Amino acid sequence: YQKPVVAAFESLLEAERQTLIDEMSLSGVEGEFYAPPCSHRGGPAFLLYYSPAFVRNCAREDAVMALCILAEIYRQARELWPLKSEQENFVVTVHLGTIKGMSTKDIMDLHERGEVWLLVQASQKECVVERSELVAMPSLLEKKRARVLRLWPSKWRRETKTHETPRSLE
Repeated sequence: YQKPVVAAFESLLEAERQTLIDEMSLSGVEGEFYAPPCSHRGGPAFLLYYSPAFVRNCAREDAVMALCILAEIYRQARELWPLKSEQENFVVTVHLGTIKGMSTKDIMDLHERGEVWLLVQASQKECVVERSELVAMPSLLEKKRARVLRLWPSKWRRETKTHETPRSLE
C-alpha cells in the first residue's frame, strides 16, 4: 500500500500536503523535528492513534481521500489545541478507532443519513472522532468542546486539483 500512498501524497493540493508535513513533523520532544522541516514550531504534537490501520485500509480504495481525511483531522485538532511554544513537549492522542475500519465512501456518506463527524476533546491530552446526529449537535456542542470534521464529498470536489472526486490510485 505504500506506493499508492506516496502517489496520493504527491497529488494533494499544497494546503493539504503542508498540513500533513507540518503536523507529522512535530515530535512532542523539545527541539526535535522530523524532516522535512515544518513551517511552525511548538506543540502540542498529535498522535493519531490507529492512523496506520486507517490509511492501510483506505489506500486500497482511495488513498487521496484517506490523506485528505487525516489532514482535516489534524486541522481540527489544531483548532482545539492551538500551537504554543511552551507546549512543544506535549502530545495529544487523537483516537481514530471509530473510522479505522471504514471506507472513505462510508465516512463521507455519513451526512446523507443525517449525521456528522466530530472531533471531541475528551481530556487535556485526548480527543476522539465521534459521529453525531445533526439534530443533536447544538446541545452536544454546548456540553463538549468539539469541532465539526468537514468530511463530505462536496468539500473535496471543490478543492481537488482536478475538480472531480479523487479516485483510487492503483
